[in-house]
Amino acid sequence: MRLWMICYDIADNRRRTQVAHWLADQGAERTQESVFEGWFDHRGIERTLDGLAMRIEASEDTIRAYPQRMVDSDRRQGSGNAPARPARHWMV
Repeated sequence: MRLWMICYDIADNRRRTQVAHWLADQGAERTQESVFEGWFDHRGIERTLDGLAMRIEASEDTIRAYPQRMVDSDRRQGSGNAPARPARHWMV
């Protein structure tokens, strides 16, 4: 298992919501508006990224996944203790 950071920039509200729900359903945790972290094995991250690819429009949206070089969550460092905010629903 490896910790992955998955970030996205999605142009469409519906697709953005689908991406966020898919990541949460795969066990990832929202850490910022468009950033999730999750522990995945090789098969799990491939399934997650394949599912994301099916939910975006490649010509308009971007998803990036970065493997983290840590073996346990106790090694994460950060500042502030504000809870993660729920996804904002943008009005057009």
